[in-house]
Amino acid sequence: HWIDPGADAVLQAGDDPASDGKLRTIDCILTDPEGAERFRGMFEPVDGTWEEDGPYCCFDLDTRGGRVSMVFETNIAAVSKMDPSRLAGIRDRAMSGRWSSLAVLMRERDPMSNRAGVLTTVTVDGGMGVTLTYRNLNGRVEDVRLGGDWLPEVRPQSDVSVRR
Repeated sequence: HWIDPGADAVLQAGDDPASDGKLRTIDCILTDPEGAERFRGMFEPVDGTWEEDGPYCCFDLDTRGGRVSMVFETNIAAVSKMDPSRLAGIRDRAMSGRWSSLAVLMRERDPMSNRAGVLTTVTVDGGMGVTLTYRNLNGRVEDVRLGGDWLPEVRPQSDVSVRR
């Protein structure tokens, strides 16, 4: 939007139908130093696992449920502008072990669920959506996308991402 100031004004006002993605892209350019320090201080990564821009921010985290990989699917510039309260919610839920068992998580939404697995990865996308990756005893991997209420999104079993 350097070429068209009118288009930039529309984007900044949020009136561009594709503004969310465009603004997230712009967020990846300049780091907010205070936001970056807040983010770095919020988590306690396992020594030697911190990667800030490779191309994502990622690290291992020891939680009550075991060691988990944390992946923020963006660089430190964009992470530095993420909502601190949402980041704290992600940190608190990961650290507490609340997400460590797929069975426990799924029973919050469906008491009859029989899905099982151990949390291996917490992935946070640029829009702050959270996907939890679990591995079951047979080695199968299942991704569970969380809704805004921190519970699994309701999807038919056939839509669930399961892989080996």
